[in-house]
Amino acid sequence: MPVDKNKKIEKILNAPTLNLLISVNSKTVDKVRDPITNQTSIHLETGTIHIENFDANKDYFKLRVLKMLDLLILLVGKKNQYRLSEEEAINCLVEFSIKQYAELMGKSKPASISTKKNVRRIIEEALSLLNDLSISTTEKRKSEIKEFKDMKLIEEFKCKKGVYTVQLTEKFVRYLITSYVTNFPLRLFKIDERSKNVYSLAKKLVYHQSINNNRKKKFMKSYQLNLY
Repeated sequence: MPVDKNKKIEKILNAPTLNLLISVNSKTVDKVRDPITNQTSIHLETGTIHIENFDANKDYFKLRVLKMLDLLILLVGKKNQYRLSEEEAINCLVEFSIKQYAELMGKSKPASISTKKNVRRIIEEALSLLNDLSISTTEKRKSEIKEFKDMKLIEEFKCKKGVYTVQLTEKFVRYLITSYVTNFPLRLFKIDERSKNVYSLAKKLVYHQSINNNRKKKFMKSYQLNLY
């Protein structure tokens, strides 16, 4: 896993619809079920989340699921060049070990058998729930409004000798690499599972800080060009 746990901040791909997932409560939000496909949909401001084989007893947007999604996006972003053309090949496969994930979560004994067993249970639940999700949305890309339909997030995942291999779908990865880049403090992975609101607030603060920094950079470039 090309994530340095000692590094404080990483770059991560981001998109408007993904930012809304943290505010979704699958138990209280309005849902629409298609009796033919057995697919349940949740409508958001900029798009729709689809859930296969919806189970009312499952929390599809609990913090461990959102953390896992952020990790997968972070990892796949490192394997692909930003804003590749549609003709160019992309890499949708990411890997991480149970021990590495435990370290990111801030577990005191990431190599212990009990910790690995507990962390594996967390990973399995998160990936299984993500495997049921897909997204449809319409977002701005440069000067165009683009439609992204039925993007399943994960194709498949497996674990062998303590290492997880996750295959993201090509549709989802192409959606990500055409979005934008923001900062992601790795310490967010250590936030307690019960503190979803803290995670949400921290991500929003970092997101807005990234926007402000980008605006300053654009202003300085424009200012420098006007000098010559």
